[in-house]
Amino acid sequence: MAEAQYWRDLAVRFLALRKEQPDLQIFDHRLDALMREAAASSDPSSKVDMRFAWLAEIDVRRPANVISVLQLNANDLCRISADHCNTKAALASGPSHSSPVGGIAHQLQELREQSGLPVEQIAAGIRRDVTTVFRHLSGKSVPEEATVRRYEKFFSKVLNKAIVIGQTPYQTP
Repeated sequence: MAEAQYWRDLAVRFLALRKEQPDLQIFDHRLDALMREAAASSDPSSKVDMRFAWLAEIDVRRPANVISVLQLNANDLCRISADHCNTKAALASGPSHSSPVGGIAHQLQELREQSGLPVEQIAAGIRRDVTTVFRHLSGKSVPEEATVRRYEKFFSKVLNKAIVIGQTPYQTP
């Protein structure tokens, strides 16, 4: 539970940075420090510059019309980083009816209904077993972060809009 709280707190810090309006150099320095901290917490063994490791990790959350996260402005980087931190918090919370993970199952069910696709087609689209997808939809199993990314990419393509799974009360639209 401490890990989940850490990621929620980090998400709040990313969002707070968006609201601050210090001079550009201070803003860039603070954003850089937060990205490095997030990457180090996510993968402490990474041999890559931590800032670039974080950018690579959040790249799956970029809007479909943006080729690379490097094209995003700093405010969008903060928002996407906060969303990603909240997803990590939800995944770290473990399954619970009152936790954000229950929200992930609910979101997956809604996305399935919106797409009108059978579970078998969703499973094939994200390259996972049908039983696994059923467990994610029911909330009996928590999808790994890589699988959440696959769901996001799949439903973004099918529904032709940017999909972010794992939003919690700490996130902003």
